[in-house]
Amino acid sequence: MTPTEPERFLWQNGQRLQACHASCFREAVRFTGRERASTWTRMLRSNPVSAYAVSKVDSETGLAQLADRYFSPVYLRNATAYGHSPCLRIDLVANNLLACALAQGDIRIMSDGTPWRPLIHCRDIARAFMAFASAPREIVHNQAVNIGGNPENYLVRDVGDIVQELVPSAKIVYTGEVGRFLNCRE
Repeated sequence: MTPTEPERFLWQNGQRLQACHASCFREAVRFTGRERASTWTRMLRSNPVSAYAVSKVDSETGLAQLADRYFSPVYLRNATAYGHSPCLRIDLVANNLLACALAQGDIRIMSDGTPWRPLIHCRDIARAFMAFASAPREIVHNQAVNIGGNPENYLVRDVGDIVQELVPSAKIVYTGEVGRFLNCRE
């Protein structure tokens, strides 16, 4: 999702995170985790490339200032989810392209297909959350961690090709309506 009003979007995300912190603190929820090198990597630096990513890093920065012996946040930075779930998200790239192929008969790629998208199955995200919730605090306290891995970092056009293999009657259409292409590979 690309917000049309980035300043409002950033403010709303910050407000939601503050409310989340208050709720977690009241309920004495502890966010923690275990590192699994093949899937999760600690962040050494941040390079947000969208308003959404900037809002997440800003929120992490605000929460980091609140971290203490009673509040132990861990910042899980998920790759783009895909896969079936009870709360299916059609706005995510793989799910969106497959839904278009099945419902409309075409695979609508709104760029030239060259942006990179790191993908991760929704069940792997759930496993990561469970692992981090049970990990020793001293390992993960106030850490930012990528959830995903380079083997599942795809060009959007390659995701479109995979969808076309699943729905051979669907044709790939590049609309080019997205003006700024984000590179999630770097």
